[in-house]
Amino acid sequence: MKQTTVIFRLNAVMFILTVFCLTGCKPRSFHYSSSWSNNTSSSDSTTNGYRTSTRTQNGVTRKLETAAGIEIENGRVTKFPKAALAKLQESGGTQPRVAELRENADTIELWIQDNGTFRRGSAEDDSWLERFLAEFNSK
Repeated sequence: MKQTTVIFRLNAVMFILTVFCLTGCKPRSFHYSSSWSNNTSSSDSTTNGYRTSTRTQNGVTRKLETAAGIEIENGRVTKFPKAALAKLQESGGTQPRVAELRENADTIELWIQDNGTFRRGSAEDDSWLERFLAEFNSK
């Protein structure tokens, strides 16, 4: 009887440790919504304060990953916290892109991934960014 109790407790402790290791020991929240029509689909999810939004239209998929506190209105970032970082990805179009928006000295800067490294965005990249963000208005 005593040996069975010890084995049960060891199994319970191992189970709890495994759960903590797999979940990162922090509370998680999850929100998901999705919609679609003929040539358009969208999905939004929030986990631990990080928002992932995906929009697909006419075969072009745009994905935006941000932390809480970043607001987008009319194709522009209107509010962002210190050290803000947003990840952008576009695929299925004529020129697939991976980019980041980074806060620097109270401004938001566009960085484009080019041959495995990031470079500052050009004026052409800024116009692409405005079209990209127009899909993700938060207000």
